[in-house]
Amino acid sequence: MPKIPAMIRNAAFYLFPTAEDARRGTNFGGTGFLIGVPSKLHAKYGRGHIYAVTNWHVAVQGSPVIRLNTQSGAPDIIDVDVHDWFFDGVHDIAVLPVNIDQNLHAVTVLASAMLVTETAVRDGEIGPGDDVFMVGRFMDHDGGEKNQPALRFGNIAMNPTPIMQDNGVKADAYCVDLHSRTGYSGSPVFVYRTPQSDLTPLQMGASTFFLILGIHFAQFPELWEVTSAGKLIRESNEPLLTDGKYIKGLSGMTCVLPAWTIRKVLNMARLKKMREDNEAKTEARFQKEGYPPESEDVRFHQGDPDMDAPISEAALPANGANPKHREDFTSLVGAAARRRESED
Repeated sequence: MPKIPAMIRNAAFYLFPTAEDARRGTNFGGTGFLIGVPSKLHAKYGRGHIYAVTNWHVAVQGSPVIRLNTQSGAPDIIDVDVHDWFFDGVHDIAVLPVNIDQNLHAVTVLASAMLVTETAVRDGEIGPGDDVFMVGRFMDHDGGEKNQPALRFGNIAMNPTPIMQDNGVKADAYCVDLHSRTGYSGSPVFVYRTPQSDLTPLQMGASTFFLILGIHFAQFPELWEVTSAGKLIRESNEPLLTDGKYIKGLSGMTCVLPAWTIRKVLNMARLKKMREDNEAKTEARFQKEGYPPESEDVRFHQGDPDMDAPISEAALPANGANPKHREDFTSLVGAAARRRESED
């Protein structure tokens, strides 16, 4: 298996029903990840917008509270309720604007440029057979009071076709041969292609890449028979035994909403208007008071509602074996962003 950079493992966070559940690490909830959306102020001030992304069925149907890792090791809990999340009613995706403090949080904010586009899929011939991995919450051993996401690996099995979601709406989704279970809902799924054994940015060239393929939202079930001896055996093509007992298991075929559906939710009219208003207020303040006013910068990181959420460079930590790790990754996503702008 390839080596996965620590910053990618740090991209996932956990969700819980309540703040108390989050503090205790209750065995219930799901996974989410952070996406950074550039603003018009990005080139001038290095500021952007940050969103928590997960499934609608996780955040809106019972587990809206976010738990983030911090530099000190104690969790930071974003105590919101189901009504605070944004969703479009079409895709099993929910997003929430959040602030990330580079001095507090030990997390990675993934650039929106890493969200694979339909153009990239077509030009790169991404499809069945390509390798994937996801980063999420292994409920039985998830780190307790600290988020310690687990990785799972697989392959694209089928290009997007209509699949029924929890919200009762069919949406085009990838079918991926990748084992999952409760807790991984909302996990980011990455597609990669590399002849080397290391996915760090230094290894990437014209024929190697990893991008966000999409978000995991479901897995196809499968019936398993419980024998009289209590052992589980896989159901065959034989008729079901009338006197037998069956339980529903997971088939290993996972459903992934494509990354461009995440873009659609992030670009809902309400969220775009919020970003525009936020940027106008931020620009007006900076022009009036100068940038960066030190006291305001502190308030900014503490969640001043009139300020943008930062895409923190601290979220892309240097690696001991590769001190230029952060620089290389920033360069990579910057190039991806420029490609995206040229496509638009």
